[in-house]
Amino acid sequence: MDSEKFAKLKKIIDKEVSFNEQNASEKVYLSSQYYQKYLDIYTNECLELEDLKLDMNKVYGERLHHYKYNHSYEWDSQAQLTAKIHSDQKYIDVAQKFNRQKIIVDYLEKTLKNISGMTYAIREFRELKLFFSGRNY
Repeated sequence: MDSEKFAKLKKIIDKEVSFNEQNASEKVYLSSQYYQKYLDIYTNECLELEDLKLDMNKVYGERLHHYKYNHSYEWDSQAQLTAKIHSDQKYIDVAQKFNRQKIIVDYLEKTLKNISGMTYAIREFRELKLFFSGRNY
């Protein structure tokens, strides 16, 4: 998912998981649908994250082989070699993609947790409204 699609998705999520006194009952009803919808998206984004992890490991291995066997410099330690790989532009590019995808996956995971607790939050909201209005519940 690119940055633009992610920004749009965040706006949709904010709209769908927000509730107020007027739409609380509807949100309770819709919460299971929202959960399934975002679970599907989360699953797809997790698969994308795993693919990017494999790509990152592949590039790391290629760069390791290149710097260890096809490079004239003799590395004093594995730490030097690792630092060189981490500064290689090919590795940086794939690591950035991986990190962006990780942010998306983490956001969706938190969204699923919020949706899971939405009915509880709405119930608490209603009870507080009743309490502060002076009515018994």
